[in-house]
Amino acid sequence: MIVKVRNLFIHNWQLKLMSLLFSLLLWLFIVFEKSSEISIDIPVDYGNLPKNKLIANNNVDKISVLIKGPRAILARIGSIKPYKINLSNVKNGKFQLRVMSEELHIPTGVEVVKIVPSKIDLEIDDIYEKKLNVKLRTKGLLPPGYELKKIDITPSVVKVKGARSQLNNRKIIFTESIDISSIISSQEFDVPLDIGNMSIIEITGRMVHVNILVETKNILKEFLSVPIIVVGNKKYFLKKKLANIKVYGPQIILGTMKPNDIKAYINIANLRKGRRKVKVNVDLPVNVSLVNIKPIFLEVIIN
Repeated sequence: MIVKVRNLFIHNWQLKLMSLLFSLLLWLFIVFEKSSEISIDIPVDYGNLPKNKLIANNNVDKISVLIKGPRAILARIGSIKPYKINLSNVKNGKFQLRVMSEELHIPTGVEVVKIVPSKIDLEIDDIYEKKLNVKLRTKGLLPPGYELKKIDITPSVVKVKGARSQLNNRKIIFTESIDISSIISSQEFDVPLDIGNMSIIEITGRMVHVNILVETKNILKEFLSVPIIVVGNKKYFLKKKLANIKVYGPQIILGTMKPNDIKAYINIANLRKGRRKVKVNVDLPVNVSLVNIKPIFLEVIIN
C-alpha cells in the first residue's frame, strides 16, 4: 500500500510538478490581477402568465448589469441566461418587483456593482376583446378654396384584443396623422392605426385604406358697381351705367376677382332708333354661374 502511494507521487513527477506550478501561477494571476468593470445586458423572461391575463404596461425587456471582476473572467463571459420572473400567481393591478442580484446567472468570482433598472413596474390586466370604429386623424387645413366632402375608411371597424382597462370605455381608434395642408384633389392612402400606449395582443389589421374626397369650395359673391359696356357702333344715351351682380362659383376663382374683372354689357347693334329696353348680359369664367343681377334690363335711347 505504501509503495502504491509512493509511486502515485513519483510516477511522471516532472509533469505533475509542472501542472501544479501552472495551476499555482494561474491562481496567483487571478488573485492579484487588477479588477475591471463591464456592463452586460440580460434579457428578462416573464414566464407562466395565466392565459386570460396580460402585462398592460411593461416595456422592460432587458436589464443592464454592471459587474466587476478579474479581466480574465470578464473576458470569457458570453451571453447570460435570461432573468426569469414567475407570474403564475399574479393578480390584477400594479405592483413592483425588485431585481434580485443572487438570481442573476453571473459567473463565480464576479461582483454585481449596479443593476438598471433595479425594480420593474408591472401592471396585470384581463384580456378583453372589442370592436372599435376607425377614425382618420388629420393635421393642417386644406388650402384655401378647397373643402373636404367625404372620408371613406376600409375597414371602418376593427376587432381589438388587449387590456380590459384600456378598451372597456373606448369606442374609437385613430389612424396616424395625415397632413392635408397640400391636398387639392381626391387621394387615397394606406395609413397605419395609432396603437399608442395600448397593450394590444391581437388586431384585425394594422393598416387601413383611406379615400379622401376633396372638392373646390363654392361660394356666393356679390360685385357692386360693375361697369356696363355698350356694344354696337351707334349713338346712344344711357342713364344707368352700373350693375350689382351676384355669382356662385369656386372660391379659388371668385376670391381674387374684382368688379372690373366681370364683363357686363348690353348689345344695341341691331336695335332701331328710339327708347329701348335692353337686357344686361354677363360674361363669367368657367364654372362660375350668375345668381342675380340688378338691374336686369336697362333703358337706352338710341339716336
